[in-house]
Amino acid sequence: MRQVKIAIPTPIRYIGVKKSGRHCGYSVLLHKWPPIHPLSFVKVTFAIGSLILLPLFAWETVAGPGLQFSPAAVMAIIYVAIFPSIVSSLCFSRGVELVGANRAGLFIHLMPVFGSLMSILFLGESFQASMPSAWR
Repeated sequence: MRQVKIAIPTPIRYIGVKKSGRHCGYSVLLHKWPPIHPLSFVKVTFAIGSLILLPLFAWETVAGPGLQFSPAAVMAIIYVAIFPSIVSSLCFSRGVELVGANRAGLFIHLMPVFGSLMSILFLGESFQASMPSAWR
């Protein structure tokens, strides 16, 4: 079987490696979690992330038309804030606590598989031939 190589631009590759390194560091150091409630830890993490993203938000607001608020947009923001952000962070932290960073890290590679399957089940997407290429 012939493999197709895709050339990824160097800046994008750098960002990916940097993000992977931060995620690995977060997972490994998670066992040194301070003795606080998990939701408080998530709040602090999100507050720091929000402060980091604030200048980019201000730049985007000044540079372009900005976000158009509609009921659908507000509901989407609320959904993303609750489920993929808060709940997944709590579940991931608990999983790392239970099985350790080494074992939990193996399951990160299953995210594209489960994302594809859930899009088929919950969103009514049809299976595409390109989906398995994202699973590698």
